[in-house]
Amino acid sequence: DRYAKATRSRHQQIILEFYGFRKFDDMAVIFMQQEIEMMVRTQLKPKLIFLRCIDLAILKRIQVPNYHHLTDLILSAFNQRKRNLFVLIEQILTAETRDLLEELFVQTPVDDTMAEPSKTTRYKLTLLKNLSQSTRPTKVKERVDDLAYLAELYAQLTPVLLAMNLNHEGIRYYAGSVIKSRIFQLHQRSDEDRYVHITAFVAHQYY
Repeated sequence: DRYAKATRSRHQQIILEFYGFRKFDDMAVIFMQQEIEMMVRTQLKPKLIFLRCIDLAILKRIQVPNYHHLTDLILSAFNQRKRNLFVLIEQILTAETRDLLEELFVQTPVDDTMAEPSKTTRYKLTLLKNLSQSTRPTKVKERVDDLAYLAELYAQLTPVLLAMNLNHEGIRYYAGSVIKSRIFQLHQRSDEDRYVHITAFVAHQYY
């Protein structure tokens, strides 16, 4: 507590110059933001991005920023990426395509003899999460029907997927979230957020 702030700053600069490093200044922040944005687009996990940023700072001989500064940059990049996807979905998704996606959240009767779905009737989305590998004829038929349904959805969503420009890791990330979530949890998301996740899910299951 007796280490004066001005003295500490002067000593810090002497140490940086001695080791051939430069301060983490505004130019360094811009450089790191650009690198983080590229890593976020490839859907790397935050922890991995954090560690790569440290390696990158040392490689470029830039003063390693403190923990909070770096995590704030990473969180900001993730939030901006989400906002960009949400805006994109809002602009490109047609009313017809939205209706197709919303059908995944509707309970339908198991067969024509049921007028209304029962409390135990599963959602279409739930049925598409676990694709059976059974060779029983009835199961094979169900899976063929599911694939035909997914193929139709995928064809409708192809322009959206191209615009979203998600790589395989990105698709796996958003689809994995859908697979792990319950229906009510997905309903709690905003429409755009839900559509981003469901679009990736359809692509993942179709692939």
